[in-house]
Amino acid sequence: MKRIIFIAVLFAMFAVCGIAYADDLEFSNVTFVNGSGVLVQNSPNVGDDVYATVTVKNITEEEKRVFLVAGCYKEGIMTDVFTTNVAVDAGESKPISTKIDINAEGLKVVANCLDFSDITRACIKPANLLVNSTDIAYITINGNRLEGYSNSKNSYSVTVNTPTADVKAVAQDSTTAINIKKIHLPGTVKVDVTSQFGNKRTITIDCSTTNPQPRPIEDVNVILRANYNDNTGRNIFDDETKIWSDLSGYGNDIPLAIDSNNKWISSGLYLTGGSENSETSSYMPQPVSDAINSYNCTIQFELAGISAVAGKKCAIMSSPNESFVIYQEQNTTSLYLKWGGASLTSWRPTITAQQALSGVNTIVIDNKSSLMSWYVNGTLLSSKELRSTSSLTDGIALSDFASGYGGAVTFKSITIYDRALSAEEIGVAE
Repeated sequence: MKRIIFIAVLFAMFAVCGIAYADDLEFSNVTFVNGSGVLVQNSPNVGDDVYATVTVKNITEEEKRVFLVAGCYKEGIMTDVFTTNVAVDAGESKPISTKIDINAEGLKVVANCLDFSDITRACIKPANLLVNSTDIAYITINGNRLEGYSNSKNSYSVTVNTPTADVKAVAQDSTTAINIKKIHLPGTVKVDVTSQFGNKRTITIDCSTTNPQPRPIEDVNVILRANYNDNTGRNIFDDETKIWSDLSGYGNDIPLAIDSNNKWISSGLYLTGGSENSETSSYMPQPVSDAINSYNCTIQFELAGISAVAGKKCAIMSSPNESFVIYQEQNTTSLYLKWGGASLTSWRPTITAQQALSGVNTIVIDNKSSLMSWYVNGTLLSSKELRSTSSLTDGIALSDFASGYGGAVTFKSITIYDRALSAEEIGVAE
């Protein structure tokens, strides 16, 4: 068996043209670390311990066994081979590691993964110690190779006949990490490539489709999801768009009143208040107002900045009748939620501006528990009794145009749920 493994290692190390892109297993990039788990970035010395590591995910419904093999070479001749084999249960994602003993100077170290059911089958491209590459061997779209691909070119255009594009990329060296975001078409697929020492590269593929279909609903209770870095719904950022596209699948796009004071900037949607002109305000679609008026909803948002004008409040979101306002109080760094009958400041959930800018804000209105709660990054910071009113919102504006408000707020993301999330469900938005 050892001789068979040795021959298989030779095949895996050098037969780079015979790689079978596994349909039943998924592999992370391979890393080489020392005994402390730190990435090896210099030639190891004799006696150093080096570990080749990779995570394998079994996407079948039965157990799979995988070999992680590593070979040491001196002047093109293999001097040592190291192997580890593990069973990966159906649906399981498991890290695998094999120890490599460095017993000579100037060794070349290469690792690969083999399928136990066919030990001569290399599942990935060889991974080489100290290689720092962002090169891609090839890219496939719906199983077909991307024509004209070259590592000297980072932008492509294609047309497919499907509403989504199944894009896969194989790195030239398996130490290279690849991340691909699935998108709805038409749109721009981004292949983010990172070498093992942190060099980055992004390949963009503008995908049109001859078979467009409505965007699928991602979560029946998410009625609006908007992210600034995909403000078009095409997986790209456009600093001139006047529609902030809803990614939830419900089509609740936000029409924007874009002008010199309300505009897209590199960090998000920059809005100012205090104009006292409704035509310069950007309003959320009616289903958002309906959700808030139900007293059973979750408002989630991320800010890149907030600043109030001296002597005025700075609104983040508000209704024209001011029964609903999320705002920074004038001349302070305190943020409040004014809701319904919570006429006194002490009745309102509150956090600091620094806390609000530190991550994802989640405000939960729960009629069943009669609570309104404010979380940041999943941690509850403030909670108050829910106080009702006969009339809550008559529309939801981003920022505010009413007298007494001024300043600026920059949005990175907004997500609205038409129900109250539980504490266990609240997490940081992607």
